[in-house]
Amino acid sequence: MDSMIDTEFWYEESGSRADGRGKITGLRKSKKWWLPSPRVPEQGLSQFQRKRLVFQAKLVHQILKAGKSINEQVLFHMPIPAAVMDALPKASIHLTKLFVSTAVW
Repeated sequence: MDSMIDTEFWYEESGSRADGRGKITGLRKSKKWWLPSPRVPEQGLSQFQRKRLVFQAKLVHQILKAGKSINEQVLFHMPIPAAVMDALPKASIHLTKLFVSTAVW
């Protein structure tokens, strides 16, 4: 986040946050109305800024993939409580038993 200082683009808030109100009246323009909207100069971004943003996007994607992989491994090794197994429909229980029996520990 520290590297996002002195950029050629900026963010504008829209909706109730920009107006200082707590609730939105009327229809929302988008499903993610709480996110600020990115803005760029009329002439667009410089080549340097484009390369920098692409690099940062790739870096963030790598971090996301690593986090998902860690979460997957942790969940894979967690035991399934009996209460959860009892609450599953019969078809899900068979699939879960098949998955657990074929898992490599």
